[in-house]
Amino acid sequence: MDNNPRHAGRSGPRPELGHRSYSGLGAASGESRGAGGLRLFGFSGVRERKKMKLTIFALLALLLLGSAASLARDIKADEEPCDCQTIKITGKAVWFGHMIIDKEIVVLRGGSLEIRAGTTVEFAIPPLIDSPEFPWMTVIGELKVQGEPQNPVTFTFDKSYPPQNGQDMIAVRKAKGLSVNNAVFKGAHWALHVHETPALIENSTFEGGFGGVRFKCDDLKIRNCSFVANTIGVRAINSAQPEISGNDFLANTAAIFFRDGIVEPIVTRNNFDSAEYDIKLGESQDKGFSAPGNYFTAQGEALWQKIFDGEDSEGVGKISLDPLAKEPFKRK
Repeated sequence: MDNNPRHAGRSGPRPELGHRSYSGLGAASGESRGAGGLRLFGFSGVRERKKMKLTIFALLALLLLGSAASLARDIKADEEPCDCQTIKITGKAVWFGHMIIDKEIVVLRGGSLEIRAGTTVEFAIPPLIDSPEFPWMTVIGELKVQGEPQNPVTFTFDKSYPPQNGQDMIAVRKAKGLSVNNAVFKGAHWALHVHETPALIENSTFEGGFGGVRFKCDDLKIRNCSFVANTIGVRAINSAQPEISGNDFLANTAAIFFRDGIVEPIVTRNNFDSAEYDIKLGESQDKGFSAPGNYFTAQGEALWQKIFDGEDSEGVGKISLDPLAKEPFKRK
């Protein structure tokens, strides 16, 4: 007996109705495809069948629109720049061959990147962030650039995406370590920017950029490198006992610029031939130092025109150049 009050007034047994099941966008006759399937019941008569077909088409259209909207949401989520514009290195990575880099690289703490001899690293990163504080590569872990004399590692960039003013090609910040041997850096605004990291840079060339190496780092060593046709070869601030030895500074506007806070630097066995300054001290660099055994193309009074120290501005430290090397150093 049917005690449902909604069926009051009905007599006789309820008719058995056949059914079809639709799950998602696919339709099939027979049993339902599980919970969530769209179920439609069939009735006899032409009008009812036409209504059923129209209803099916309408529901299919709604399902298609829903699927398209879901796909659009998925695509939009994939385009979020914070997820897809940075490559994060958390373990050990090795590069070789021709690497075209179209996203920011971050070597995280605990990660390491080794770049092998003969590799060309070509940056092709669009200016997604209008800021000079957006390096193309940031190292917090460890970076080893291991070129060879006849097979260096080359860093360059796609001319369609030149560096912004003040932008670093590679920024190394409180990292585990930086080792660069036999590398060539071409056209960077700043090739290397090193802060508070054990660093050795040797047998490398920095050419045709705004700046070669800038650092705030005790005991950093730059040995046997060439700085050619840059605005600034090396710039430093707040660093103790940095070593700059055995290098060639040619056709730079300023070869070495010690801005402030440089203590007991080692500057020796370098060749200098600069457009304006071979060694320049900043107005806040009140400590002088000795830089013996360097060769300067400029001689006599012309040499001192290319040195900016306490003789040029009160409160700035003074530089001693004695003894001068009599001939330029020949590199192997």
